[in-house]
This record gives sequence, C-alpha cells and structure tokens, in this order.
Amino acid sequence: MTFREKLEEYIRFLGISYAVLAMATGMSTSALSRYRTGQREPGYDSVQMDAIVKGLAALSRETGTPIPDEDIRAVLSDSVTNGLDIDYST
Repeated sequence: MTFREKLEEYIRFLGISYAVLAMATGMSTSALSRYRTGQREPGYDSVQMDAIVKGLAALSRETGTPIPDEDIRAVLSDSVTNGLDIDYST
C-alpha cells in the first residue's frame, strides 16, 4: 500500500477529518491534501513525518483507540517511497 492509502486508513479508522489532523499536526490542510492525493510523500525521517505520527497518535488517544507512535511510524514509514535509486558506482 502507498503512503496515501495508509494515511487514509488511519483517517477512516479514527473517524477524523483532514482538517482535524491538520490542527493536530500543525500542518496546513493544503500540505495534507497533497499527501492525501498522492502528489507528495513526507520524507522517511522528516519533520513532516514526525508531525503526522505524533498527530495521529494523539488523536487516537483522544478517540479512545490509542495506537503507539512507534506502530504508526512503522506502518507509514514502510509505505514511503525511498526516492531516487542512484547508482553511484558509474
């Protein structure tokens, strides 16, 4: 599954909107919209990934279905494209 699909799964599971997630992460709704549509992905160890993980974990606690940060990070990080595959040997 792609990052977009995994993020959408969390949104549906928690029963929240992207506007609520934006508030929890401190990110703009337009930035989250680009993740939602698959136009962009956060970097594996980026500030954006940290914000999304922490926001989803906090919202999961608020909705009564706590999910540990580490579990969310593992699922989302596994779905992030590694970027360009550059062969430095040439």
